[in-house]
Amino acid sequence: MRMRKIQWIRTILALAVVLSATSIVLFFNLSPSQRPLGANLDLGLFKKERDLQARLTGIYMIEEDEGKRAWELWADNAQVYGKGDNILLEKIKAFLYLDNAVKVQIRGQKGKINGKTKDMELTGQVIVVNNDGTSLLTDYLKWDAQKREMHSPSSVTVKGGGMEIKGEDMVTYLDSQTLVLKRDVEAVLEQW
Repeated sequence: MRMRKIQWIRTILALAVVLSATSIVLFFNLSPSQRPLGANLDLGLFKKERDLQARLTGIYMIEEDEGKRAWELWADNAQVYGKGDNILLEKIKAFLYLDNAVKVQIRGQKGKINGKTKDMELTGQVIVVNNDGTSLLTDYLKWDAQKREMHSPSSVTVKGGGMEIKGEDMVTYLDSQTLVLKRDVEAVLEQW
């Protein structure tokens, strides 16, 4: 009788091991979107995945400063990490305001917002359009919310007012409406 009980326990344990192994194999073969929220699969992203708080679709955010609208942001997808300190975004559109009127429209493929400082970083075909129609194209842009400045160490193309200006290492000061290109600047006038 005791021998049968031991065999039965061994059979159950063997079945549990087989089922666990099968579950692990199936789990690792799922695409990331099919995995449970917070699944820690990529060891390089372990901390990020562990800190993931939410995945959102179709988001809208607004930031106000002293009762005035500072910026608005829309994104197709977002992942919120930690206590909202880091928000990763996809397909972003944002409006930056000056005196409660839209001053700048920004679009980018991917981005990140620091939930504490409200600073933003955008990558992938970043397009900035001023309210006068002047456009700026780059592959990386950082918005410093406190200073109200945009920075791009990358190549930048500015088009507007009958000119095309190319350069690198750009700073734009939103409040004074000033743009500075620091390196490798070249300009083409459409009409002279």
